[in-house]
Amino acid sequence: MAGKPAGQVTRGKTAPNRLRLVDTWLLVAERARLRALAGPVEDLGFGETPVTTVELFERVRAANPGAEVVGVEIDPERAERARAWERAGLRFARGGFNLPLGEGERAGLVRAFNVLRQYSEAEVRAALETVALGMAPGALLIEGTCDPWGRLACWWAWERSDALPRPGGRWEEAPLRRRLLVFGQRLRFFAEGPRAFQPYLPKELIHHAEPGGVLDGFFAAWERAWLAAAGRPPAERWRASVLAMAEVCPADRRRRVIDRGLAAFGCDAGPIAEALAAVS
Repeated sequence: MAGKPAGQVTRGKTAPNRLRLVDTWLLVAERARLRALAGPVEDLGFGETPVTTVELFERVRAANPGAEVVGVEIDPERAERARAWERAGLRFARGGFNLPLGEGERAGLVRAFNVLRQYSEAEVRAALETVALGMAPGALLIEGTCDPWGRLACWWAWERSDALPRPGGRWEEAPLRRRLLVFGQRLRFFAEGPRAFQPYLPKELIHHAEPGGVLDGFFAAWERAWLAAAGRPPAERWRASVLAMAEVCPADRRRRVIDRGLAAFGCDAGPIAEALAAVS
């Protein structure tokens, strides 16, 4: 990391298993990527305590026993306190969007959860491009928001391109490409229906779900599918609603993903792509 850490101190709220849905998705949907990591996993903005970084380390190590995980926190006191949890393969460092990396090192995976929530929509692009500078080509960036208990979550899965910055930090082409918009919920707590995800949408979308818009139409269709499956056990109802949406939107249809309360929709076509085009 060169110079002062880039970013702002977050509120730092965290709790055990708050990010379990994200970690579960990585293990069931991206296990091959975890096994082939080209660099360390950087957990950006772990908060007051490093509990979710420690959990991430233990879960990633289940897929890749040689993986290295770095917990990153811009608050110097939080970073220093977290060092008590260090062990072989797990360390903590002060840093920001300009990731703390060794000479020539690039991150193979970055998780930035509940970080960009406090930034304005206009600040998001610059923050993401700064993170991209520290990522290896093909690396994944998981960026999103969840509720305080980790029962509802929504995140982008971005993939680092081969793009290089011009002198001065400007990019000839976008360094990150959205692959998926993922929704996660804990099945035994989920009863409100798909619109319960709206408060946790990514920054670029949360203020653009106005009635009658493309994104509102996406949630309306998903809500109809959810209501049509009423009376089924929770897991079956969730699966039916996600598979119904897969008919109108590119989606991950794998049972091992859906049956864990996860719904991953593609961004290259369909309603998510249309919503992004409408707000760009």
